[in-house]
Amino acid sequence: MTDGWAGFRATPKPLTGVSVEETARVFSTQKPVAQIIGLLTTDAGLTSWLGSVAGLKLGVGAKAQVAFGDQSFEILFTCLDFPGHIVFMSEGLGELDFKLSESKSGTKIHAVIRRALTPEEQPAWSASTLQILQRFEDIAVNA
Repeated sequence: MTDGWAGFRATPKPLTGVSVEETARVFSTQKPVAQIIGLLTTDAGLTSWLGSVAGLKLGVGAKAQVAFGDQSFEILFTCLDFPGHIVFMSEGLGELDFKLSESKSGTKIHAVIRRALTPEEQPAWSASTLQILQRFEDIAVNA
């Protein structure tokens, strides 16, 4: 028997022809962690760097629609471990993972976007995720 089983269901087969890619940024800001959490968990905060968001009701499993240019996508919150860890997913972008640590001088932010991609998808995805993380850093540090 070569199939894997978990309980009474077959385990998912591994994806072929893809690899998990990551775009990451680590930076610090003088803003308190509460302000950074606001950028990640409110309509206004997400709109400032990700795209137009409305009607977010925060909670694990909460969904929100995001409009960015001519694209529209849904995000789903998968981890809300305040004040240090916030994760949400989007079909187009992948998993957006933010780890926050507060100190006397402000907040250190470790932001990662990861997704399973084919080699053909990787260059365009990397370019767009770098722009998204740069917008987030600009807002977190300068606004």
